[in-house]
Amino acid sequence: MVKNLCKIFRNDYVRYAFWFNLFGMFWITAFMEAYNLFVLVSTACIWYFEVSSADGVRKPINRSFFRGLRFHIGSLAFGSFIVAVIRMCIAICEYVKLQLEMSGGANATLSEINKVMITCCECCLAACLKCVEFINKHAYIQVIYIYNLFIIIRLL
Repeated sequence: MVKNLCKIFRNDYVRYAFWFNLFGMFWITAFMEAYNLFVLVSTACIWYFEVSSADGVRKPINRSFFRGLRFHIGSLAFGSFIVAVIRMCIAICEYVKLQLEMSGGANATLSEINKVMITCCECCLAACLKCVEFINKHAYIQVIYIYNLFIIIRLL
């Protein structure tokens, strides 16, 4: 039997890299969700506002991808950054809660009070996350709508 085949050293750099990568995952996921919503709503706006020819609207999905990358990537990145920060705070609360559960110990009453406080923080952060996601969704819709109105006015 082989003992101590591999040792894992966890120093501060590994811990910080883990949290950094977790935040990056939250931000990329939120950005992909925002970009998906943007393309969907932009395609619907192009279809609705554009005067269609006999062939129909020309490449609305491709044009929506281009518009998102060219003109609105900053808005999408900022909104997704706010969502990622809130999701990171929820993850930190969950980590603290897990550490409290693992510690247990003699101060069980204090530990229970801490768990209740952490759970309340998680609940407040989840409500805040839902509000921010709602605001972001409607902000993206307004950005697309106003952009399409400027295009229509320019064509008149």
